[in-house]
Amino acid sequence: RSTVSVLYWADMAARVVMVLGLAACVSGGGLFGYQLHSYNDMRQWPALQARTFFAPGFTRLKIDPHYMHDKDFCHRHGFTTADCLVFNHDTPDLQETYNTSLQLAAGLKLLPNSVIALCGKSADPCLSPSVLELFDNMLNSIKDTVAANNITIILDGSLAPGATSRCLWDKWLPWSSTWINGEDVQGAATSNNGYFNRFQVLNMKCCSGSITAMQNMDPPFGKFPNVSKQFPFQLWEPIDEPTMRDVKSTYAASDAAKQGIELLYAINQDPVQMLNYVYSETSQMQEATTVISADGTVFTYANGHWGDATAATSHTIVMIQTCGTYVVTYDNATGTIQQLSGGNTVSLSVKVDNVVALQCGVQSDVFVYATADGKVVGSVSGLMMQVASTVQSGYYLYGSAFVFSNGTHVLGAANNALNVLGVGSDLRATLHKQDVVFTVTNGYCYNCEVFNKRPTPRMCDQVPTPQVNVMTITKIMAADLVTSIARSSLAMPMMHSCNTVALHGSFGVGRLPVPTATLRVYYLPLETVSSSTCPSECGCPVPAAAGEGYRVFTLPSTI
Repeated sequence: RSTVSVLYWADMAARVVMVLGLAACVSGGGLFGYQLHSYNDMRQWPALQARTFFAPGFTRLKIDPHYMHDKDFCHRHGFTTADCLVFNHDTPDLQETYNTSLQLAAGLKLLPNSVIALCGKSADPCLSPSVLELFDNMLNSIKDTVAANNITIILDGSLAPGATSRCLWDKWLPWSSTWINGEDVQGAATSNNGYFNRFQVLNMKCCSGSITAMQNMDPPFGKFPNVSKQFPFQLWEPIDEPTMRDVKSTYAASDAAKQGIELLYAINQDPVQMLNYVYSETSQMQEATTVISADGTVFTYANGHWGDATAATSHTIVMIQTCGTYVVTYDNATGTIQQLSGGNTVSLSVKVDNVVALQCGVQSDVFVYATADGKVVGSVSGLMMQVASTVQSGYYLYGSAFVFSNGTHVLGAANNALNVLGVGSDLRATLHKQDVVFTVTNGYCYNCEVFNKRPTPRMCDQVPTPQVNVMTITKIMAADLVTSIARSSLAMPMMHSCNTVALHGSFGVGRLPVPTATLRVYYLPLETVSSSTCPSECGCPVPAAAGEGYRVFTLPSTI
């Protein structure tokens, strides 16, 4: 692998639309937001803002400039000495290639209006002239870019001034530093005297106990409420849903929350997972055969009947499509296509054998279907067609692209090309405006604490493998789907967190996620959470309560 060059970033800056920021419902006025931790692979940065779930505005990111002393390693990374700064949280692998401090200024041009924390990984710079010189060079090299792009820099880790790091007390002004409870000098939590004025960012350790300790200070949360509009509070690094929920309830009861001070979850996961785990709610809908029409009408199927849970007849509804204010279904036990109007009323029923694909109709067609012998009734232009045949689940789009799951991988066929798009089963899809939104179970969590911090493979070099019950979501413009299928491979699939054309991320651990055209995502929670049902590195959920049914969360309306 080769290190990403400045020319690469100049090219990206020209090609990528600068759409950054945080979801309005989780930042920029809300009580809970996030800071992305250890996003050290700069190849992922364009994907953070090329097509995002976030509203225009800004993002918060922490990266880890890690000091290394190895002549061959540093020379290979473009340095002329045996000392260098490369970006990785854990100790770098001497055989791996990383982004470096030499590339930071060019990369920051992709992140205007952002807040970037630089968490130094080194011994005390005041005790090592070579370390201090490297950090000096890095911070001096980004000053002009930071000023021109309205970027705020926060000093963290070994870059933060400490009681014994006197050479840093007045260095790199006017940039502020984090203050960590239990690690940094206690007096700086309440005072701005002397070098204490450098500590302006409250950075609490996980988890609720830190919030309680800060609440119990005199005054509550020390001096930090005074600067909270510029620097929201941070808490690192909650991973699972029980912890995130506990943090939410503890902080919501604090004096800081009553003042409306935002708390940022400092996370390694995809932001949409934090959104789900903090904001999802319970839905009483029935399993697997509940859909919502465009006007919000809920259609439920249980025990063989729509809207009637008491009937004894059992049928298999293998295909369901939401079509405006009605729903069409195909029951392969009876060979029947049905149209259901509001109130779950069957308004049209047609007997058709061997249906393998079904979709909503256009113009005068109520629905469109295809049979096993290749006969298509109705026009498929511009709509998706759900497929139920030898593949586990799949969709046609625009009559030219076919996306399906074979039970372990998601594949795409278009223009005589068949390529791997990612991993996952139980593929579901919906159209939202000009975009296609896919969800799967048994996907792969590219962003998580273990994967973001480890020395190798780097984020964008990961080859995905199915992880039990990991749910992922992918959004791509319908017009880009055919081209993306042609370019996709297992080494860099369409469903990848480093893809700049399709937005992709994991949003938790659960079963059978279903996206809707109204941007609500429904899924079934796990009844039991264990090592066999949840990969802990991906962040495990709260198990289902008795009779809970679906959970639902809403993606930001700016998607």
